[in-house]
Amino acid sequence: MFVDPRRIAQLLSRTGWEEIEVAAVDEPAWIGSDVDDVMSYICSQPVIRNVTADLDDPELTERVLASIAERYRARQRPDGIWVRAAAWLVTARRALSEAPTLLS
Repeated sequence: MFVDPRRIAQLLSRTGWEEIEVAAVDEPAWIGSDVDDVMSYICSQPVIRNVTADLDDPELTERVLASIAERYRARQRPDGIWVRAAAWLVTARRALSEAPTLLS
């Protein structure tokens, strides 16, 4: 739902926001000190636990996790493992017509 910046702006506009700006942010992100650190985090995530449980094959699970670890190993730098992270930076102002009124 949040892949298209126009969709984000439409959703906000329909709920009383204006001056909506959606800017792409693409920055390096530090995700861990080394492969073991990153894999410990990755393997603790529900989506990975669910996928590996669904595989129901310990050897296949090991190969999948080894492949993931190898990809992170290729990103290892002296200061840790870095990946590209992308997000939308959304700013908006609440429409005045939607603001509560004060009674005198």
